[in-house]
Formats: sequence, C-alpha cells, structure tokens
Amino acid sequence: MKQIIDVSQLQELSPEQQEKLRAWWQPQAGGLFASMDSSVSFKSVVDVDGEGYIQDVRDWHPKSECLPILSIGQCIELIIELDGKVNFSEFDGFIMRLTENVCDELFNNVKSIL
Repeated sequence: MKQIIDVSQLQELSPEQQEKLRAWWQPQAGGLFASMDSSVSFKSVVDVDGEGYIQDVRDWHPKSECLPILSIGQCIELIIELDGKVNFSEFDGFIMRLTENVCDELFNNVKSIL
C-alpha cells in the first residue's frame, strides 16, 4: 500500500496552496521533504535550525523552497487541523475506496482545503 505522496503531487499545488502547506509544516528529524528548486528532489530531514533551514545528509535548504512529503497520517492531521472539522458524510465514499490509492485520495482532500 502506498504510504506517502509523490513529489509530482506537490507540484500540482498552486503557489498559494504550497505556502499554506509550508506554514502548517513543522519539519522534524526523520521526516521527509522535497526541495522544490530546479532539481525537485526527495530528501530526509536530518536537522532543523531555528532560522528556517532544513538539513538533509548533504546540505541545508531554506524551508521556503521545500515542502513535506506527506504520509497518510499527516494528510489526515492536516485535513482535521485546517478544515477544523471532519465531515464523515464526505468521507463515506473515501472510506469505501480504502485500497492502494488511500494516500492519493487523502492528498486530494488536502488539496481541496489548502
């Protein structure tokens, strides 16, 4: 089962949606992120400083140029925190589709509230 979103899904977000996601995101060691510079690469968080920079195994990246690679749990957390409520009637169809595309379905819900 797919457990995280793809970098290509982050590229589907508008600049406004990317900013809202970045504002919500609190990077932590062990988390995953994508550097959205020209290389658009997938990285693992090693350290975070208090000045808005994220370290991977090689370099420091400004948070303003990065986005989190969301897990299923993070998608659910973001939906609840940003939407302020969970409308289970809207999730009925989603729950019925709990297959390998659960992460994609959750991210579609994330996009709709960003």
